[in-house]
Amino acid sequence: MPRRKRSFTAWLRIVHRWISMTFVVVAAVAILQLTPTGPITDAVVAVALVLLIALALSGIWMAAQHYIVKFRYARRPQPAPVVTG
Repeated sequence: MPRRKRSFTAWLRIVHRWISMTFVVVAAVAILQLTPTGPITDAVVAVALVLLIALALSGIWMAAQHYIVKFRYARRPQPAPVVTG
């Protein structure tokens, strides 16, 4: 059976899922660093911010995609009703 090509939105959902898992791990590392031995390192904060920005952008796109498709569908010409009689 031939493999289907995935759309941009399908790939974005996969990437968003993996970024979110990575963000959870980085956030856990940041929380574990909040021990009395010292503050969170700048590298962990920077990685967390980059991942958070990527999550925000991909999330905004996925939320907007719903409305874009809805708008395009509403603008399509509707077929004329079939009159039987």
